[in-house]
Amino acid sequence: MINWLVNPDDDVFVSQENAIDIALDNLECIPAAVGQWLSEACDVDDTDRMVHNPFRLAYLPNPTPAQALAVLFGGTDADALRALHRLREHYKEAVADDAKAIGREAWDKQCLGDQQIVNMGREYE
Repeated sequence: MINWLVNPDDDVFVSQENAIDIALDNLECIPAAVGQWLSEACDVDDTDRMVHNPFRLAYLPNPTPAQALAVLFGGTDADALRALHRLREHYKEAVADDAKAIGREAWDKQCLGDQQIVNMGREYE
């Protein structure tokens, strides 16, 4: 999804968990990541393009990002606050998934590079 925004090649990791944590820290603080996620999350099917009452959407138990965004801009202040929290939850879930994928890939790449260095050293012995 948003892994083009993070280049983990410049980092050195001590573990796979460390690589995931660094990717998560990077993704959470990049404004472009938020914008890209929001545009992708709100590119929805036809049911979310129908006219909805934001006051009814506000009481859905698990609104989609598009529905939460509609409530954020069209509901009351209290509804907007709840919608904002729901949007943040959706975003944090998406970022956590992306960070895991990026971190695992970066760790695997580092381990492969380390193994190649070890193998090159054996060739010169």
